[in-house]
Amino acid sequence: MLRVDPARAAELVDGVHVERMVMRGKEMNGWLFVVDAAGSSDAALKRHVAIGVDYARSLPPK
Repeated sequence: MLRVDPARAAELVDGVHVERMVMRGKEMNGWLFVVDAAGSSDAALKRHVAIGVDYARSLPPK
C-alpha cells in the first residue's frame, strides 16, 4: 500500500504492478496498491518508496 498525492495517483497507476487501492468496493483517492512488488524491478520499487516518503514528508505534523 502506498500513500501518494491524490493529484498524482492517476499517473502512477500502470494497471500491471500498481493499482488504485479499493476498500469495501470504493477506490481510495491517494492510496495505491503495489500488486507485484516481487515482479517489479528494484528501481521501480525504490521509485515508489521515494514517492511515498516524499508525500509523507510534505504532510503537516500530527
